[in-house]
Amino acid sequence: LSSMQSFNANVNGSPQYLYKKRKLLENLIEQKGICSLWFTLSMADNHWKDMFVMMNRDKDGKKTDFLVFESVQAEASWKRKFVRANPHLVDAYLNERVQSLFIEVFSEKGIEIEWLWFRIEYQGRGAPHVHGCLRLKRDPGLARHAKGRI
Repeated sequence: LSSMQSFNANVNGSPQYLYKKRKLLENLIEQKGICSLWFTLSMADNHWKDMFVMMNRDKDGKKTDFLVFESVQAEASWKRKFVRANPHLVDAYLNERVQSLFIEVFSEKGIEIEWLWFRIEYQGRGAPHVHGCLRLKRDPGLARHAKGRI
């Protein structure tokens, strides 16, 4: 049973996985200091036109004409079905967007950070969203100043 518990710690969304992630965050805060910023990134999977254009390719990878729909409702219905039928592609696309955000915003190019932690969770409808926190290199000490008021 204990070996099964260890295996479950690698299964996304399992209680053991979330416990492991929580302990990693607690250790990070203890070693490097409290975070400066918490964030949630939601996925607008039915509204990312670039994702549907990218995925609408033929077997050789060439872009095909984007589908024409008789109504906005028909297009929305097709997008919802596409997302449900291809969760692996949608997840990969979200991962690329999140990684690009972190590279562009939280790096030498943008806001320098000391550390970054995040995890991906799934909403009831199956779409992923990202919860995370980070510590700024030039942390203004908001947590330290608010400590007496909490």
